[in-house]
Amino acid sequence: PGNDWTYFSSIDFSKVYHEGPISDRIAGHEIRDIRMAEVLVPGSLALRGHLKYILCRTHFDRMSLQFLARGADSDLIELLRAAAKPAEMFFCWGSYIEELSVDDDVMTLRVKAARDYQSNQTIKFCVDLMNGNRVKQSWSEERVLKPIRLKGFDITQGDHWRIQIEESLAFIGLLDGKDKNIFLPQQ
Repeated sequence: PGNDWTYFSSIDFSKVYHEGPISDRIAGHEIRDIRMAEVLVPGSLALRGHLKYILCRTHFDRMSLQFLARGADSDLIELLRAAAKPAEMFFCWGSYIEELSVDDDVMTLRVKAARDYQSNQTIKFCVDLMNGNRVKQSWSEERVLKPIRLKGFDITQGDHWRIQIEESLAFIGLLDGKDKNIFLPQQ
């Protein structure tokens, strides 16, 4: 990695703005690395008082960001919002979760396909039930896109889910042990 204009000019932006799933694992990692950019400023960049909202593509993206930012400035977390019509606000190139619910030991997951998804194309899914940094149970499969029902999870208080679609984080969040349907979208 570099830190000057020459390096910035050398970035292959066809990979930065790549569309669709990436079947080659090495190319996929390279593209994700290229997409992660940092802009350095000489001092701290104050966000407080300057942001009205932090808009997330979906309710589940917002919940994931809340989970990942736990312990951060609560004023900033209060600014998180989910787009009512994601496709009008975001490119939505990749697949994302539309509905997610958990009842007892059964998870139901419905996914919105990527823009270039073709009928009968398979998509990689990975669902992990986590406790802290430890994976308690894991399910992964490559399958045709349709609603997914997974059974047999041993859910206890404090567990959280990590869901990946095409090797990209689609959701991460807590279960509180009381209301196991906390993942249904708010109306």
